[in-house]
Amino acid sequence: MKVSDLLLTAPGWLWLLPLPMLIALWRHLAGRISPLPPPAPRRALFHPRAIRATATVPPTGILRLREGIWWVALLLLVVALAGPARPRAESTRPSPAPELLFLIDTSVAMALRDYRIEGRPVERMEVLRDRLHRFVEEVEGGRVGLVVFGEEAHTLVPPTRDTALLHRMIQRIPTTLAGRESALGDAVLLGLKLAARRQPRPALVLFSAAPPPPGGIPPMAAAEVARSLGIPLHTVALGDGEGERGGPAARLVHQPPDTRLLEAMAELTGGGHWQVGDGQALAVTLATIAEGDRALRPVDRRIPPHQSLYAWPLALALLLLAVAEAIPATHRRRSSGR
Repeated sequence: MKVSDLLLTAPGWLWLLPLPMLIALWRHLAGRISPLPPPAPRRALFHPRAIRATATVPPTGILRLREGIWWVALLLLVVALAGPARPRAESTRPSPAPELLFLIDTSVAMALRDYRIEGRPVERMEVLRDRLHRFVEEVEGGRVGLVVFGEEAHTLVPPTRDTALLHRMIQRIPTTLAGRESALGDAVLLGLKLAARRQPRPALVLFSAAPPPPGGIPPMAAAEVARSLGIPLHTVALGDGEGERGGPAARLVHQPPDTRLLEAMAELTGGGHWQVGDGQALAVTLATIAEGDRALRPVDRRIPPHQSLYAWPLALALLLLAVAEAIPATHRRRSSGR
C-alpha cells in the first residue's frame, strides 16, 4: 500500500493539530519570562525522610521525555479522529447474495425415471432433490425458500438462511406430495404472495415436469401479476423425453412440460427459461440463475468502499500514553533502591 493511497474520512478534525503546537509555544514563551524574585529566607523545619522524598522527583530530562511522548500521543489521537482509511479492493467487497424462492413440481410426472446418476436411471424428483441439496450447501449468505405444488400449492419453507432446515425439508419432498396434477398458476401466485412480503424480494424459480391441467388459475395471468410486482420468474422444464415409459405412472407422465408456455411466462416477467435433460445441466442452470440474481441485486451500501485504519494511530497513542505514565514510576523505583 502506498502513502498516496491513504485518505481521510473526517478531515475536519485536523483543525485540532495546531492546538498542541500552540500550547507548547505558549509554555516555551512563558518559561522565558523573568520569574518573580525569590522570597526572603525563612526558618524551616526538616524531617529526616523529607530528603528521601525529594530524591524521587524525576530529573528534568525525564520530565521532558515524558512531555514529548504526551505530545506525540496527542497528535496521533487527532489523526485517529480524522479517520485514516484506504480504498477497499473490489474483490474484498462481498457481492450481493441471491434471494430465490423455488416452486417445486411434485406431480406424478416427477416419478418418471429419465435421468441418470452414476449410470443408473433415477426419478426426476431424486435428481432435483440432489441438486437442491448441493445448491443450498454452496450458496453463501442468500435466502432460499421452498414451495411445493401439485393439484394445490403449499409453502414448505419461507425464505431463510437456515441451511440445516432447508436440507431436512428438501429430503422430505416426495412425488405427489401435493397431488398428481401440476397447477402452475396456483404455485406462482403463492410464491408471489410470499415474495411480496420480503425485502429484498426473492426471484421465483419454477420447476415444471408436466403441462398444467385445464381449469384453475391461468399460468399467464399469474405471470402478469409477477410482472406488475417487478418480480422475475425463471422457469425450468424437467425431463429429456427419453427413458422409462412403462410402469403404473406411464399413462400420466407421457406428456412433457409445456415449454412454450414456460418460456412465455419467463419472458413476460424478465426471467430466463431452461430445459434440462440431466443432472449436470440442472446444476449449471441453478448456478446461472443464482449468478444472474446476484448481478441484479444492489450492492449493500452499509459496506463502506474503504477500509478504516483509525485503530492503528489510536493503538499507538494509547501505547505511548502507557509508556509516558510508566517512566516516572520506573525512575522512582530505581531511586528508592539506591
